[in-house]
Amino acid sequence: MCVAIIVPKDAKAPDKETLEACEAQNPDGGGVAWLDKGKVCWKKGIDTAEILKILAKTQAPYLIHYRISTVGGKVASLCHPFPITKNASLDLEGRAGAVLIHNGHWSSWKDKTMLLQPNGQRIPEGVWSDTRAMAYLSAIYGADILTFVDEKVAVLNATGSIEYWGHWQKEGDCMYSNTSWKFTRSKKTKTDTDPYSSYMHRNWQHHGWQDDSEINKRKSEQNVLNFGHADKLTSDFVRENTDPSIAVKLLAAAEIGKVTNQTPTQIQKSLNDIVDAHSRPLINPSGDMLVTGGKVDV
Repeated sequence: MCVAIIVPKDAKAPDKETLEACEAQNPDGGGVAWLDKGKVCWKKGIDTAEILKILAKTQAPYLIHYRISTVGGKVASLCHPFPITKNASLDLEGRAGAVLIHNGHWSSWKDKTMLLQPNGQRIPEGVWSDTRAMAYLSAIYGADILTFVDEKVAVLNATGSIEYWGHWQKEGDCMYSNTSWKFTRSKKTKTDTDPYSSYMHRNWQHHGWQDDSEINKRKSEQNVLNFGHADKLTSDFVRENTDPSIAVKLLAAAEIGKVTNQTPTQIQKSLNDIVDAHSRPLINPSGDMLVTGGKVDV
């Protein structure tokens, strides 16, 4: 789980508090892309302090990214952005005609990269991730290939235009791939509420649970099926879609399933139905606008 941020031309960049909250949720390396003299510059494997220095000296548009390592492990060169070039460079900074950032997990990236590899072309050396593979394939076939990846991806071109795919959430002038960073900020400022945490803490107290690790340690198959699965679905969905109210519905459905002796399959279907019902709205119940694909012109 990462967070990707689109800052269009003339837009106000995220403030220090927001960027620090993004970094706290995704601590394995930040990166930023901006324009300079007809090229897209990027710098990555850096922290918020360094990103803020760059923002202070440049102007939007920007792409900003904070990584939490999944594919490829915790390696600075696998931070974003990646240049869209035929070697999909692993350099920590540089200039290119376009770069991309990504939030999600493209599970079939290895198979698709090998399948689409042109005959006789040598695969670039170095460590790989799904995002590097996207940049590599985009350089060969054009960025429109990202339409078929079905992930949250944004591309900044040297013209200043930004193309993006997937569902993004609009906050102020910017678009975010998710807003899970709000939970971190609310803990610091105590200005926002987190229904997910509040509900879970009440239930932990009621059932005598202590924390997440205690739930994971419980050996009761029924509790694992009902509450363990609900907790996993809840955490995945909330961190991807930032609608904590859905957490209450998921856990309530698991509770009802347990009390009414539903089978694990029935409980899972109820949980999946709740997630599916809330995964395609144009307006998030919290009021955040969801933006699906498109282009931000100069």
